[in-house]
Amino acid sequence: VCLLMPSFKTKDGELSSGHHNLGGALHAIKEINDKNDGVWDEVLPDTIIVYEWYNEGGDSATSLQVAIECVTTAFGGTKADVVIGPSYSSTSMITNLILNNYDM
Repeated sequence: VCLLMPSFKTKDGELSSGHHNLGGALHAIKEINDKNDGVWDEVLPDTIIVYEWYNEGGDSATSLQVAIECVTTAFGGTKADVVIGPSYSSTSMITNLILNNYDM
């Protein structure tokens, strides 16, 4: 899984909403991967989710760059099977155009 989510502080010093989305995604992956805690143990029972996180910073150009990395060189060149993100609709729409060309 390739996670395209921004993590930065706003000019007011607050963490970006993407930072909280990243935390939620990482927590879900942890719970799905832990097959002995009684939480979501039946979800993907024979699978361990491996992820790489890319900080796209809420920027369209960076989102495009990291989306291409996810489908070409991520995971040591084996590529991502799944891309989650970006967190914002403006960057998601542009990134989707690229990912569609890679059957994502």
